[in-house]
Amino acid sequence: MEANGSAFASIFCGAEGEAAPQATDGGPNACSDVTQVMPEFFALLDGGQLAGIQEAVTQIGQPTCADTVSSRHCTADTVCAIGVCDTSTSLCPCQHEYSPLGDLLETLFTGLAAVSNPSAPPEPGAVAPSKCVDAITASALPASQRNSLCELRRTLDFLLNQNGGNQLLNNPQVTSVLVALLNYVQGNYAASSTDPHPAPHYDLFTTFGLMAQNPGVCDPAVTYDLLDKLLAYLTPPRANKLIGDLNAVLSDSTTESLLLALGGNVSDPAGRRKAVVTLLLTFLPGIQAATSGADALSSIDNLLVSLVYRSTSFSDSFKAEVRTLLVDLGCADPNGVGTCSVPNDSVMGGGVLGPDAGIFIDITNASQQTGLLWCLSFVDPKGNLVGALYDLVSLSTSGGSGINLNTLLGAVQQIVSLDTTGQGVRTLRMVIQALAADANATEALRQLLAQALTPQVGQELIPPLASLVQHQVLGEILGLLQDLLYSCSPPHSAVDH
Repeated sequence: MEANGSAFASIFCGAEGEAAPQATDGGPNACSDVTQVMPEFFALLDGGQLAGIQEAVTQIGQPTCADTVSSRHCTADTVCAIGVCDTSTSLCPCQHEYSPLGDLLETLFTGLAAVSNPSAPPEPGAVAPSKCVDAITASALPASQRNSLCELRRTLDFLLNQNGGNQLLNNPQVTSVLVALLNYVQGNYAASSTDPHPAPHYDLFTTFGLMAQNPGVCDPAVTYDLLDKLLAYLTPPRANKLIGDLNAVLSDSTTESLLLALGGNVSDPAGRRKAVVTLLLTFLPGIQAATSGADALSSIDNLLVSLVYRSTSFSDSFKAEVRTLLVDLGCADPNGVGTCSVPNDSVMGGGVLGPDAGIFIDITNASQQTGLLWCLSFVDPKGNLVGALYDLVSLSTSGGSGINLNTLLGAVQQIVSLDTTGQGVRTLRMVIQALAADANATEALRQLLAQALTPQVGQELIPPLASLVQHQVLGEILGLLQDLLYSCSPPHSAVDH
């Protein structure tokens, strides 16, 4: 493979003036027999357990008519610009079809071609003929001096050649979280006191689908901005502190008493679930109307004054843990009076919702009513997503198959600890910023999600995805890519990059 022969060769072949790695003789690999690298995948394929993925992709890939129904209405053939009037539907044939999946793939390949531009300048400090520096050196460069292709290459090296992807996917905590989520959606979990009648929850797809179907309320630009700013703010030191402080609260034995108090001390599990959802929905209007993160957190802090700070049921150490976590979020209230001010923490600064993070406007945007909370209140007015989260946590605490919050934090911690140079986060931000700047790509992605996030597609897609996760096939896929990109011999003995 030669870089000057393909727009994408440099992405997979180096773009660094280096010879391609030679094949290894250490055992089976994709260069000789792909079935030896992916035994679980082919076992599932032979057993027909992945048929749902094909069916889901077929549904998602179906062309959609861009013409409005009113413009196609007909009572006679003469009304139709093309074809004849369908008497069963009273509609003329569609004149303008599009495929969201096809549009997105076209945009993806166009973007890859742009990124692989061979005329892009090398990064400062790169030793010719390479254009790239290593991940540690790149982390200190200004964003404007990083080569986009080099960023993609370093991310591939981290995920594949340095085995970061397999370390992540094969981590028991990460697998546990993924399996619990997929089982909950399918209704594949044991009955418990909090959920005596397990049932599928494919209706959650409808909620997420409504987000994609209503861009006027759920503006993609707001989501891009929120994700980009959050990733920029949560540097490894900040992410580690937030996870550690949250873990301290969740690990405290008295946290269960606090959760019970938030549920109105209702003994009935179903009633407690309803009480928690109602409580959060009650807080929502006040948070939406808040003008700052500290203002929004004051309502929560005020509740904690009565439930925790002035209560003799909680230790001073637990109260300190709660206050520390609130500082991380953006609320300083050292005296526990129920009014927040903007903190000035040595690590977290003004907190996640503070002015230096800049994400609070994307969460509320009270003046324009386009923030994330306005979107959620529109698509999920009954709090089904909050109820689902409550179910997953309560299933775990009652001995079921839900998500243990400490396990979830451990999974997030694993992600943070693997990406010590911030390479993965930088590449993810690069992708988000590219999408935000490309209206066509954004619309194609939105249309695809609007078409894919339905209960019908979910029922086809989730069971085979669960099989892929449980049988660690995702790790096999990464192994396949590692062999193809780093181990297999090129077709000719001499390869110039």
